[in-house]
Amino acid sequence: PLGCGLFRISYRPVSVEAPESGAPAAYPNPFIDELNIVLPREAHYREVEISVYDAAGRLLESAVVNTGGEGRISWTPEENWRGPCFYRIKAGEKLWRGSAVRK
Repeated sequence: PLGCGLFRISYRPVSVEAPESGAPAAYPNPFIDELNIVLPREAHYREVEISVYDAAGRLLESAVVNTGGEGRISWTPEENWRGPCFYRIKAGEKLWRGSAVRK
């Protein structure tokens, strides 16, 4: 069932600069197997919560991620789905939303 799958998130340096503020930067978009998300500089918390939803608003996957304080997430979905997705990232009291497409 949707929302019950586990997924792997790993931390590794990526080359996109963190935006000063606003929405996270996600690349490549569309993605095939891995999506990299760079959070705004104001969101460089050690732990962030990421939740990913499908176009109908159903929760696909969620996890608490340790970013090492760098504000960068490398996300590899475990579930086999395709199409648009919307992610929500919570760090402290701040909340960001973004979207991507999985090929």
